[in-house]
Amino acid sequence: MTKTLRIVISLLVLAACTNLPAIVPPTPVQSDWDRTLSNARRNVADGNYFAADKILDEFLRTHPGTPEAREIAFWKAAYLVDPANERGSLPGGIAALDTYLADNSAGLYRDQATVLRRTAAVAAGIANASASATATADSAAA
Repeated sequence: MTKTLRIVISLLVLAACTNLPAIVPPTPVQSDWDRTLSNARRNVADGNYFAADKILDEFLRTHPGTPEAREIAFWKAAYLVDPANERGSLPGGIAALDTYLADNSAGLYRDQATVLRRTAAVAAGIANASASATATADSAAA
């Protein structure tokens, strides 16, 4: 019996020394944020940028001032520069990314916004150069 008691006490001491992570349920804002991003991404994957934009606007309306609401600007800007977005615009997306970067110095997506902004600026430069070359060729042919 003493051997069994020593084993049980040893196991209890060992168990008391372990550090189990606390199970913290997600906050309502976080679960709404996750659901919002998931629904917006699903709509974008289906090509429905209008619906994604409305979903993001609704989160912004219902959760003003939250850290997650400040990240809406990134997603809206990212969807604006997406070439698959028929309602998108490189200049509009670049301006929106500039605003996000200026307003949100500690943003969750700051690094991604910086890279996306640079990429969009290069794409806009290429598009402008192509348009200029086409215009020059058209005027030379006339």
